[in-house]
Amino acid sequence: MKEGKSKFGKIRAPRRGPEGRLWFVADLDGPINGQLIANCRMLSLLETSATMTVLPLGASGWRKILAALKLTGAAMASEPQDRLYLSLPGQRGGWLLLASLILFRLRGANLFLHHHSYRNMRAGPTWLGCALARAAGPRAVHILLSQAMAAAYAKRYLRPGAARPVTLSNAALLPPPAPPGKRHGPLAIGFLGAWTKEKGVDHVLAVVERLLQDDSTLRFTLAGAPPVKDDPIIETITAMAARWPDRFSVQGWLDGAEKSTFFDRLDCLLLPSSLPDEAEPLTMLEAFSAGVEVMATPIGAIPERIRSPDCLLSLDIETDCTRIVRLVARRRADRDASTRECREHAVRLHSAGLPARDALLARLTETSEAISSHRISITGSQIS
Repeated sequence: MKEGKSKFGKIRAPRRGPEGRLWFVADLDGPINGQLIANCRMLSLLETSATMTVLPLGASGWRKILAALKLTGAAMASEPQDRLYLSLPGQRGGWLLLASLILFRLRGANLFLHHHSYRNMRAGPTWLGCALARAAGPRAVHILLSQAMAAAYAKRYLRPGAARPVTLSNAALLPPPAPPGKRHGPLAIGFLGAWTKEKGVDHVLAVVERLLQDDSTLRFTLAGAPPVKDDPIIETITAMAARWPDRFSVQGWLDGAEKSTFFDRLDCLLLPSSLPDEAEPLTMLEAFSAGVEVMATPIGAIPERIRSPDCLLSLDIETDCTRIVRLVARRRADRDASTRECREHAVRLHSAGLPARDALLARLTETSEAISSHRISITGSQIS
């Protein structure tokens, strides 16, 4: 498709057609995180069947403000047959989008708001959550990542008569899981993410120190990076790597083939997050697809996606060490079977999400008249 430029952002194919325009608004650059990857996957799925105007939300403060202004201009130019797909930014970025949401709504456009953060469900009802729901109006389609997340959102923010929220797992946005490679060598556990307290890196290091002392064959890989270059956690990690030179390895942010290699060499991924935004980590789903066991804290949608309650972390060092040792023992007893079961779990999650994904893609690529004629039917395409 031929690409061009406009004051609203990047244009893929013609700006206007008889079916109206699809405005795609999401974070598409900046630091790598799960939502950014999900946004890019959603964009790639829509590109195969839709013409659209793409407006990236900026990574820095001034770029976010500029994007909000551009979106307001887009709303003023919108028409009733247009559709807006908005991947809502986390934390307080939604405040900048309220005016454009109101304008799109007043212009009669069909609004689709994709929620990737659990913050407004965990602490809600919040002022921002209420403001976004009111600005979008009762006809807006709210997309949540799990049934519990959708139920919590509806209870806190949707008034009687509003369109029911749609449930769409991130698993449906990922490629179908490929057969995992055969594991060789010592068992390995790992961590992939931001090296912050909220992501649980301090807890990981404390637990891993104990595990490496007690199990002479275990290996550990830490991947990711701190939020700032001079973060004190770097000294802690450097010292720990020096204490375990052959069993503790450190890598930076991974993507593409490097991430695949990381998972192919891993047996268990640790996700001890306490981040308020944490919902359905893509890292967890990618690990399952590669045949890797996942142990994570019971926050967001994680309890709905984890393989077993035994794989939930408590953030107590003694308790979590015991649980990890048990999982490692099970994995060691039949490594191939455990790898296969994790991949099969990923296949089930992916397959279960496809009907909801395809129904949503159809809604986003059809005409305004068709959207209005069966607004309720999409609610039947939900997964847990």
